[in-house]
Amino acid sequence: MKLVLALTFGIYLSSFAAGKNFDIMDGAGKLVGQGSLTESKKGTVLMIDLKGVQPGAHGMHIHEKGQCQGPKFESAGGHFNPEKKKHGHKNAEGPHMGDLGNIEVPANGNLKTEITLAGVQIKPGAVSSISTATGSSIVIHGKADDDKTDPSGNSGDRLYCGVLTEALVPSDSATTKK
Repeated sequence: MKLVLALTFGIYLSSFAAGKNFDIMDGAGKLVGQGSLTESKKGTVLMIDLKGVQPGAHGMHIHEKGQCQGPKFESAGGHFNPEKKKHGHKNAEGPHMGDLGNIEVPANGNLKTEITLAGVQIKPGAVSSISTATGSSIVIHGKADDDKTDPSGNSGDRLYCGVLTEALVPSDSATTKK
């Protein structure tokens, strides 16, 4: 049993060396985009490609759970905040690691962008790793993030969500009892 777990964990870790691809869904479960995560010397690179989404400014955050159950994506939990800081780059007690700022979607509803997440890691083990026991997700909100109001920058409803990393430890409902 220990050998199987060790091999599984080793395979899981090696999959992050090449990066991670994920889908982005709306609250009804419709695919609205795709993204990828790769680690670089400057940090983790997040690339997203959205199609047919609501135009305008949207706050975007990393959330603390790797779940995206619509329609409101409350299953994603709060913002990824391992250092227990306040929200926003304009907040003297912030920002936390989940603060990604705003994206601006043009009138045609399509956006392709790349963001380097300094300090955020994919590989499990570090405090700044998004690969945790609960996983992590990316959430795109309905309004612009004001970059200062705790806890979410007044960025409105959660419109779109993508699972960045799945939970490392299976939930109790997923384990088999003997």
